[in-house]
This record gives sequence, C-alpha cells and structure tokens, in this order.
Amino acid sequence: MVFSKGHRGVPVSGHISLLDHNGYQMADNSFIYPRTSSKNTFTFMWHCETAVPYNSGGVNWDPYGQVVGMPYAWTHNNGMGKYGNTGNQVYIGWNTAQFLTLYNRTSQQNYNVTVMPGTTLVGSPQYEWDIDITYNFANVAGVIWSNLGDGKSVATALDDMSRLIYGEKFVENSVLKDWLIVWGNQGLGLPT
Repeated sequence: MVFSKGHRGVPVSGHISLLDHNGYQMADNSFIYPRTSSKNTFTFMWHCETAVPYNSGGVNWDPYGQVVGMPYAWTHNNGMGKYGNTGNQVYIGWNTAQFLTLYNRTSQQNYNVTVMPGTTLVGSPQYEWDIDITYNFANVAGVIWSNLGDGKSVATALDDMSRLIYGEKFVENSVLKDWLIVWGNQGLGLPT
C-alpha cells in the first residue's frame, strides 16, 4: 500500500514525476516502475495529474519503450477499469481537472471560473479552493483517509467525503468526479 500527498514534477517527454521531500523528480519510467510490482494493491497518489495517462487494456509507452504514467508504473496492471468493481488492485490519483465550476461553500452558490480558451484548471482542492471558516478544503484527503481507516471501501469513503463537503454523492454529481480518478476496484479498502 502506498499513500503520498505532495506535488508532481515538471513533465519531461510526456513522463509524469513526483517531487520527493528534497525536490528531486521521481519519474514514472525511471524511478517508480523499476521499484514497484503488481503486489501493490492500494495506491493513493495525492499529487496533481497522477491518474493520467492510463490506457486500460494497453500500456502507454514512450518512443524508447519506457512506460508512461503513474497508474501503470505503480501497479504494473493495464487492465484496471475507471471506477471499476473487479480485480485486486485500486489506484487513486488526480486527472487534469476538466471542470470549470468551483463550489463556494461560504455563499452556498456555484460560480463559473473564467479561463483563457484552450486552458484547463489543474491541481487539487487544496490549491483550487480557499480555506474558509466553514470547511478546510485542503483536508479532502484527510477525510478520505479517515474514512478508509474506518474500514470503508474506496467508493464508500469517497461518497461519505463528498456528502460531508459537497452535500452529494461522489459518483453522482460531485465536482470531484472525473477529477479525482479511481482506476481498478473501488470496492477495495485498505489492505489488512
């Protein structure tokens, strides 16, 4: 099992990397993949853009025959379905934020974010939402992790977090759905 919360590195030749505590880049192909195996059944990467690229049913390769993308690098599994219900592995990571609406908890209203044409918002809630007196959005990961620690499955942990913060189920209308991606069996919880 692996849980990491931090920043991603600068993409180089399409490869995704994580920044370690010293600021060094740990790339999917040269650092993560050679040090992992299919024995890793639960991976939660709270770093930007760590759910992409992933090609369920195939492997993403660079022109030099090296693996690309954190989901495969951590699991060595190219058969995990998005929000799936089968298999013995689960990988949770962030997409490249394809939403254009943020939820303002203080005013209880949705509002649109103006972005330049051709751009998308990236990141995770701790960077996209202001911390306010009502709820600390930077603690989304903490709420999910606490739910998992209570023995809940990934799907239930996400739904319970989403109900608490957004007032709706994760799988239905949550602003985080398709931004926080689950590859593999979302029915799994933490390994015992």
